[in-house]
Amino acid sequence: MGGEKAIRPRGLKGGRAAADPASLLAQGRADLRAL
Repeated sequence: MGGEKAIRPRGLKGGRAAADPASLLAQGRADLRAL
């Protein structure tokens, strides 16, 4: 399960946010940069 989360973090955004808030913040910043 851990490996799957690392490979597809967007598919498990909710679970990922609860398990790794720091990762969600980094992902949010990357999304903002893409825009």
